[in-house]
Amino acid sequence: MSFISLYKAISISGAFFLDAGIAVVGWFFFYFFLPETKGRSLEEMEKLFEKKEKRVGKVEALVENVTPINLKTGQQT
Repeated sequence: MSFISLYKAISISGAFFLDAGIAVVGWFFFYFFLPETKGRSLEEMEKLFEKKEKRVGKVEALVENVTPINLKTGQQT
């Protein structure tokens, strides 16, 4: 939605409160879920972001062990 359509739907103060709420949610996300990289070398940052690759490997291993199910009968194939 654009600002004008928000203004018409929920008034000007509601539009600003909505924008402020989105900014606060974004701030919490950045503060709690993104690692601090200030003062770290590139090698240290690579180690920080390496963890995601390991998680993907675990998911791939889980997917390999899944048994397919026939959707019509509900039986394992």
